[in-house]
Amino acid sequence: MKTCIYILLLGLTLSACTTDKTQSVISVLEDVTEADFLVTPEPNTILSQFKLDRDLWQGVQFRYGSISSLVHNERIVFELPSKTALLSNEIQRKTVVKQFKADVSEALKKDSYIAEHRYSAIWTPLVTEIKSLQAIPNSDATLYLFSDLQENNPDWFSLLKYEDAIELERNMESVVKRFVSRADGIRKGNKNIKVVVVYQPHNIKEDAAFSKMKQLYSAIFKALGISIEFIANLNTRP
Repeated sequence: MKTCIYILLLGLTLSACTTDKTQSVISVLEDVTEADFLVTPEPNTILSQFKLDRDLWQGVQFRYGSISSLVHNERIVFELPSKTALLSNEIQRKTVVKQFKADVSEALKKDSYIAEHRYSAIWTPLVTEIKSLQAIPNSDATLYLFSDLQENNPDWFSLLKYEDAIELERNMESVVKRFVSRADGIRKGNKNIKVVVVYQPHNIKEDAAFSKMKQLYSAIFKALGISIEFIANLNTRP
């Protein structure tokens, strides 16, 4: 009888240890159309968001993509599957985690600025990435968008077009609808994803322009039911 109980308890323990945990996903979209952004993705700061020093065994995924005048850009993905301390080798795990950190650091250290891309197609790549994050099962995702949000897509909305700039100034609700209409496929009200816009203006003019886009994006994401916040420095986050 004792043997049966022991086997039952062991089975339950192993079953609990192999249950899928929530995967922590961090995605970075970096606007590479400007050479003088004051804040860019810094490897150690991004890696600290995973909190791997606290939990060596958690499953994590890092994603990186650039934003330029191209709507379709390559995505870099590095993944660290979850493991359990009971069934795994700690030394091997530390080696794998070290390589993961090295891969992420290498991806973020590259000089991403591309001189010929002077126009920012921001919204379409952002929507595409949100849909990709929502498709990852059992995950908790944060998307860091390093950009001034100055949309300049000649096909449907550009702040360099007088009529678009005036519409934003006089009828923001109409612009919100225009952006939301181009968010097909996004699951509204998703609580497992949040967007964090990271940008620090150089001067009063840039600050005013960003404030207007911050107001627009706040309204857009309210309509989509997805969390968004705006910060000047990633180091200010806990």
